[in-house]
Amino acid sequence: MLTRRPIAHRTAPHRALESGFSLIDGLIATSVVAILAGIAATSAGDSRARQQLVGAAGEFETHMHHAKTIAAATNAAVRISFEALQEGACYVLHTGSSSDCTCQANGSVQCSPDVTALRVVYFDASSGLRVASNVKSMTIDPARGTVSPAGTVRFAATNGAAVHQVVNVWGRVRSCSPTPGLAGVNPC
Repeated sequence: MLTRRPIAHRTAPHRALESGFSLIDGLIATSVVAILAGIAATSAGDSRARQQLVGAAGEFETHMHHAKTIAAATNAAVRISFEALQEGACYVLHTGSSSDCTCQANGSVQCSPDVTALRVVYFDASSGLRVASNVKSMTIDPARGTVSPAGTVRFAATNGAAVHQVVNVWGRVRSCSPTPGLAGVNPC
């Protein structure tokens, strides 16, 4: 029968065991967390601005299709007029001529008698979006479904990102971005 003998443990020379964190460890951990939080906050802000920008551009495209539908259904020309104000910018879907509806500083619209404002979209200067068009207005012909003149509507965020909505003579809207790497939008 085998008997077991206890194994003698050798101990290393006496060393004090450290436990817990030092002040330096705490400062390093806090610095890493602060840097990561800063990166996340910047990324979240850019993401929100991108969503707002792409959403406004998509809404314009929807309004363009809506204007073509109204023109065909009512057999009357529909216009989309653009106006830049010191307090912001707007576009208005309406009947009548290009100067029959104007945006006001408070986001409302004023139209001539016998002219109907179908939709008003106002961008306050504090919204973080700027809107500009290279044409004063576009007219949708009810019989042909064409748009005259063709034009480009530019949506830009304060961070420099931009989406252009290019409207061709057939009323088709093509989105592109001059901003490099704006995810989900083709480059211009």
